[in-house]
Amino acid sequence: MRTPSHLVLCVALVACSANPQSAGSTEAYKLRDPGAEKEIEAILKSGFDEMNRGSFSLWKNTADPAAVAWDVDEEGKPVSASGKEEIDAMLDGYKKIWDSGTKVTTTIDALACRSSTNVGHCLVEFDQTFTKDGKTMGPVKLRGTANLQRVDGNWLWTHWHSSERERPAPE
Repeated sequence: MRTPSHLVLCVALVACSANPQSAGSTEAYKLRDPGAEKEIEAILKSGFDEMNRGSFSLWKNTADPAAVAWDVDEEGKPVSASGKEEIDAMLDGYKKIWDSGTKVTTTIDALACRSSTNVGHCLVEFDQTFTKDGKTMGPVKLRGTANLQRVDGNWLWTHWHSSERERPAPE
């Protein structure tokens, strides 16, 4: 049975938040699963590594059928997708940038994941640099959040949001 995406976010935030009154206590972290946190961190790192090579297969294969994404396009304008078909179309559009001969380099600056055994949340700051015909644009500085849930033993992402954390300087 799949959990609705908005419920996954709510559970992740509750499960992964520390109770300020129990600071220093392990009580607030009983639901945390460090092994699961490492698993979802590895998924995000692998997804960005694949993306550097022009592949979006990990993102496509780990998208929950009801996944939602809010992102920015190559012009910095907001775009969104909901459901597997729209997510795949969004990622296919991004792949066209790589296929046009543009080299895209993504560097993760910070990645923090919190998770229970079956629900997790990651915050990531990353830079993207675009190079084509000897001209370089960037780095474009972005931040993202990802919510994931374990379904039948596999981690699926249910929510992705990214936006600029710094506006690029005008050309």
